[in-house]
Amino acid sequence: MDCLAFSLKLLISSVLIPIMVSQGFLIMITNILIIGGTNQGNILARELHKKNKNYIISYAGRVNIIQSNGLNNRIGGFGGTIKMSQWLKDNKISHVVDASHPFAEQISYNTFNACTYNNIPIVRYSREPWVQTEKDNWQNTNSYEEASKLLNTNSRRIFLAIGRLNLPTFNCFNQHFYLLRMVEKFTVNPDFSNYHCLVSRGPFNVNDDISLIKKFKIDLIISKNAGGSGAFSKIQAARILKIPVIMIKRPELPNVQEYYNLEEIIKWLSN
Repeated sequence: MDCLAFSLKLLISSVLIPIMVSQGFLIMITNILIIGGTNQGNILARELHKKNKNYIISYAGRVNIIQSNGLNNRIGGFGGTIKMSQWLKDNKISHVVDASHPFAEQISYNTFNACTYNNIPIVRYSREPWVQTEKDNWQNTNSYEEASKLLNTNSRRIFLAIGRLNLPTFNCFNQHFYLLRMVEKFTVNPDFSNYHCLVSRGPFNVNDDISLIKKFKIDLIISKNAGGSGAFSKIQAARILKIPVIMIKRPELPNVQEYYNLEEIIKWLSN
């Protein structure tokens, strides 16, 4: 090989985009950010960890119990869209998977805007929403506030299954008994006159939830449409026991491609 040909070979090799071989396919090396907060995000992170991919999963840190199990993670907010945009740039993120909770509206919008600013591809990895059947007795509402306005009634025994952040929306209706189920103990107790809090982490069992509803004589369930299977048992129990449900619809999120299974996400990341 003459000197000119050798020099040309070196020049070409220096500007080629690095590639890696994965299961017989050539793919560009990626650096993936997962916005965590759901089991789907943890499952994806474990799969990428197993395949030795470059990734980091981010948790908001609102609860102390985080199921990271040795995953590459960061904990805490980004400080808004502008700071998140800079973080994505500084960490050379190439792809983003928003696997936050379907009701985590703020982080979804911040992530979408930061990705748009940096021209980074983004996809949502979510749970399929629950679908009402003819055996269900749902009253669908668009917000926590709309759901709370339905409680201006005589005393009821309510299973309030909406997490902790929006409990104050229901403070004005202290004539009711509230059954709460949380993943960890309150640091500041809710401002309810009559309530009971169970500390437990799903997935839950339909037979156990039937027993729970009977034990506390629940006659109404208020739930956000979180989707998936982990917390669906209370909806199944309500169906079996013919208990009405006030169902809070998911908020409108940024218009990005949304997938519900791991295979589709892996395929998207491989393109």
